[in-house]
Amino acid sequence: MVNTALHGWDMIDAEHYFTWVENEHISIYLAEMNGLPVSTCATIQNEKTASLEFVATLEAYRRRKAAALLCSFAINDLLEHGAEIVTLGACGHSAYLYEKLGFKRCFHNTVMQYDF
Repeated sequence: MVNTALHGWDMIDAEHYFTWVENEHISIYLAEMNGLPVSTCATIQNEKTASLEFVATLEAYRRRKAAALLCSFAINDLLEHGAEIVTLGACGHSAYLYEKLGFKRCFHNTVMQYDF
């Protein structure tokens, strides 16, 4: 679903992340509406530090609170498992979602491209 919502092609696959899931460093969450998977996110935790990753919602279901509810659930899980710091990377309009969830902007990245 992340591939469809974010990339339109198979970039992320289960085999790539199996080691993390097996070691319980990553948790994967899925939200459904009327039985249809519409939003997903993952968390990666290393003791007291964690990150929220791969937040994606199918375009037709955006702005319906699926991602907000799912991310809130995932963050609560992290806190219950001892996380004291939760970070994420955001771009574009997604930053507004994360600010509503309580995240604060720390710094801005500059992405550059080198043309050959």
